[in-house]
Amino acid sequence: MEIRHKLVDGRLILDILEFEIALDQAGALKRTILAEATARAARVVIVNCDKVGLIDSAGIGALIGVRNQLRRTGGRLLLCNLSPRVAAAVRRVTLDTIFEVYPDESAALRALAP
Repeated sequence: MEIRHKLVDGRLILDILEFEIALDQAGALKRTILAEATARAARVVIVNCDKVGLIDSAGIGALIGVRNQLRRTGGRLLLCNLSPRVAAAVRRVTLDTIFEVYPDESAALRALAP
C-alpha cells in the first residue's frame, strides 16, 4: 500500500496513492494508517483519497476499523477528495453519516480549527 504522509499543525495527512482499495489492499490500508498515526502520535488523521477511483466493502470496512480505533483513543478520522464513484459507494451504505467527509484538504483542516 503506497501512502505519502505529511504533518500540518499536528494533524497527520495521508495521501493514498493507490487507484483501487479492495479486499487484497484493505488490511494493508488499515495497518498502514494506524502505524503512521501511532508513529507520529497523531490523534487526528486526514485521509486524502484524490487518487482512489474504486473502493469495495473491504476497503470501506478498513476505514471503519481505523475510525473506530482512533475514536477509542479520542482521535478522529476525516476523509477528503473523494471521487464521485467513491463518494457514491460511501453514500450507498449510508456511511456518510459516520465519516467526516470534506471536499478537499483545506476544508478538512478548516473543520478542525478551534
